[in-house]
Amino acid sequence: MRDTQKRDNIIILAVVIFIVFILLIVPGIMAVFLKKPVFSKAPGEVEAWISFWGSYLGGIFGSMAVIATTYLIIQHEKKLSEKTFHEKVRREEQVILKQDRLERERLLINFQLSSNAILAQKLNEFQSVFLNIHNTLLKAVVIKEAVLKQGEMKYTNEDVIRIRDEAIDQNKIMLDLAMIIMQETKDTDIIFTHFVEIHDNFKKVALAVRGKNFDVQWGLATIEDCKEKFSTVWKALIVAQLSEKEKLINSLERYKG
Repeated sequence: MRDTQKRDNIIILAVVIFIVFILLIVPGIMAVFLKKPVFSKAPGEVEAWISFWGSYLGGIFGSMAVIATTYLIIQHEKKLSEKTFHEKVRREEQVILKQDRLERERLLINFQLSSNAILAQKLNEFQSVFLNIHNTLLKAVVIKEAVLKQGEMKYTNEDVIRIRDEAIDQNKIMLDLAMIIMQETKDTDIIFTHFVEIHDNFKKVALAVRGKNFDVQWGLATIEDCKEKFSTVWKALIVAQLSEKEKLINSLERYKG
C-alpha cells in the first residue's frame, strides 16, 4: 500500500513537471522556429500558423491531461475499492469471530446446565441413601433396645448384627457419593468435614450396637444429631444448586435469537 502511494506521487509530479515544461518552453520554441526560412515557403500567414499550432498542441496537451486525469481517477477508485473490500472483509471476520465466541459461550453454559442437572440427581440420590442408612441404623438400635429388655424373645442379637451390616454397607456408599458431590460444589472443606463426621458417627453407632452394654439413648441421640447435620448441609447444597441453575438459565437467555 505504501509503495503504491509512492509510485502514484511520482507519476503526478512527473505529469506536473511535464505540463509546466510544455507551457513555458513550447511557446518560445515555436516563436523561434516561425522566424526560420523553412517556414517562409509555407503558405499562409504567421498568425494562422500560430493559431494552428496552438490548437494542435492544445489538443495534444488536452488529451494528455484527460488521459492523466482518467488514470488518476481510476487509481483513486481502485484504492477506494480495495479499502472498501478490506473493511468489508474485516467486518465479516469480526462478525464471524463474535458469533464463534457466542456459540462457544452458549455451549459452555449448556454443558454447565447438564452438569448442574447431574448434580441435582446426585443430591437426590444422596438424600435417599442417607435416609436408608438412618432408618436402617435406627431400626437396629430399636431392635437392640428390645433385645436388652428382659423376657423379649422376638428378636435376637443376630438380627441386630444383620441390620447393622446393611447400615455399614450403605454408609460406605454415602461417603463415596459425598466425594463425588464435593467435586461439583464450592466450600468443599466444610462439606467434607460435615459428611465425614456424619459417616464416622454412624459407624460408631453401628459398631457399638452389637455390644451387651450398648447405650440405646446415646445411639438414638447420635442418629438424630446426624440427621440434623445432614439436613442442614443438604439444604444448603440444594439452594446453591438451584441458584446456580437459575443463573445459568438467565445467562442462556442472552444467546437466544
